[in-house]
Amino acid sequence: MAVESNYTGDGNDKTFDITFPYLETTDVIASLAGVTKTLDTDYTISGSVLTFNTAPGNAVAISIFRNTNIETAQAIYTAGSSVKAADLNDNQNQALYKLEEVGTVTANDTGLGLVSGSKGDIHVNTATDWYIKAGVVENSMLANFTLNGSKLATDCITADKIANDQIDSEHYIAGSIDNEHLANNSVSADKIQDASITVSKLSSAAQAGLLNPIGTVIWFAGSSAPSGYLKCNGDTIPNGSGTVQSITHNFSDLYNIVGATLPDLRGEFIRGWDNSRGVDSGRNIATTQGDDNKQHNHTTSISGTLTSNQASLTGSVGGVSESYGSGGTASGVFSGPSGSTSIGGTPSQHSDQGSGAGFSFDGGHQHTVPTSGLGVSVNNTGGSESRPRNVALLACIKY
Repeated sequence: MAVESNYTGDGNDKTFDITFPYLETTDVIASLAGVTKTLDTDYTISGSVLTFNTAPGNAVAISIFRNTNIETAQAIYTAGSSVKAADLNDNQNQALYKLEEVGTVTANDTGLGLVSGSKGDIHVNTATDWYIKAGVVENSMLANFTLNGSKLATDCITADKIANDQIDSEHYIAGSIDNEHLANNSVSADKIQDASITVSKLSSAAQAGLLNPIGTVIWFAGSSAPSGYLKCNGDTIPNGSGTVQSITHNFSDLYNIVGATLPDLRGEFIRGWDNSRGVDSGRNIATTQGDDNKQHNHTTSISGTLTSNQASLTGSVGGVSESYGSGGTASGVFSGPSGSTSIGGTPSQHSDQGSGAGFSFDGGHQHTVPTSGLGVSVNNTGGSESRPRNVALLACIKY
């Protein structure tokens, strides 16, 4: 005779039939999904109907079974008392029900009056203490999707148990792939996200070969500075984070090079810093210098006719005295006497063969030429500055 009734909950039904006889309501046990419930707290019994206080959920396994109490006989006889048929029947049924339950597997594993010991894949210690032997559960005996992480021993899954090409990025812990687990030369250009490599990720050698250092000045053929650059227009920059020319950045590195003010190269020519060469001495880096012209000569052209009193070579000699050895005087193109000789006495009316004063003629003598009345012209030419041929470009500085 069956001692158990099994149902499946639908989320609505609360009442279920008891399909076997019983002696006491306490002998009828109900379980939901293998969990034993409590009479009156979770369910009530009236005749052959068991009613749950709350409808079991959808698809929940429901088991109603009998576990007859044999700790106390249904009827106790005393000497001289009458024996009632009902008491005899109750005692008899109590024994019969328990015998039915013995050897029958019910939801709470009661009964099962078997001899202890090995039963093939199962080992029995007592009626309520059975276990599956180690290493005997085959794959075919496992229900699908029954193993979860808590059932697996730590580090028990080895590489040869994982099928090829079965683990994808969904199963990686974020940030778990480190440099050690990347193969050499395994990261190609198409695996790197666009614009993701920053300057700090480049080696010093790569930065020196590919990038302009901070403070580099370039000439740009556009009216706005390119990315990474500021216009060289004399703007003030902060020693740290701030906004310059609508660009928010930490400008401390550039500040350490140029100070608080950007060089103003608008309309300027660039000259190489002398740096102790001696060509443009006495200047520091980034200092300014005003415009200038090197000292030089000009030639003058004269047109027109010179008059005699303007260009003649004239001069005079006078006051020569033989007897006193006087050198006399000289002017103009004549130069004074080179010396004198005294012969003594006053000459009488005769010729004197002695030496007198000497004079020289200076044919290369210079005179100032007046320009009044002549066609002399020394005119100014040129514009407001000295400059070579040039092209206007935008000076920009790396920040």
